[in-house]
Amino acid sequence: MERSERTGRDLFPVSLSIDGETVIVIGGGRVAERKIEALVSCGARVTVIAPLLSDAVTGLVADGRVTHHERVYERGDLAGAFLAISAVDDEALGASVSAEARELNIPVNVVDRPELCTFAVPAVARRGRLMLAVSTGGASPAWAGLIKSRLLNDFGEEYARLFDALASVRRRCMETISDPERRGAVLRRLADESLVRIARDMDRDALEEELWRRINEWMKE
Repeated sequence: MERSERTGRDLFPVSLSIDGETVIVIGGGRVAERKIEALVSCGARVTVIAPLLSDAVTGLVADGRVTHHERVYERGDLAGAFLAISAVDDEALGASVSAEARELNIPVNVVDRPELCTFAVPAVARRGRLMLAVSTGGASPAWAGLIKSRLLNDFGEEYARLFDALASVRRRCMETISDPERRGAVLRRLADESLVRIARDMDRDALEEELWRRINEWMKE
């Protein structure tokens, strides 16, 4: 488990739902760009405070997906935020953002300053519903990125199809198998490596039919 530079204690890993939540990002350059794109993809209402923006962030603002305040951060900017991220190469400014966030009990991440953070942002490899998060505890973001690339190579698009099909099948099982022990046993049997091989050669609908065929066979046992 990753350790906090601020407290020396292990960090608790958690995945947050931020759909519709307000997130303040200080900075609009290339480092902030990656954070902003990830936040927008998760449905956050992102406000960027920065005098200058990268081309990609400018595009998000033009599309109405991000709100932009064309100025430097000022105390009070974090009021009402769900999360705050400082992505500027200015240690004093990062410290100010961190201090305000802590006063307001807002989780804060200051890029490249783990001692100022109350949460960490791992490198994330996604295949549809499957999310694989990698962290080196701040020791080497470059290594985290390298491991992320390896994971994307190891976990192909078949995993996206598989977990989409499994999500649908799980819902059907919840509706049709009333006995929780029987239902749990059936769902556990779907954690089978052979399904990955099948998913490489099937589309999502065909895969779901195959999963349901197996379940029907198991229910007869």
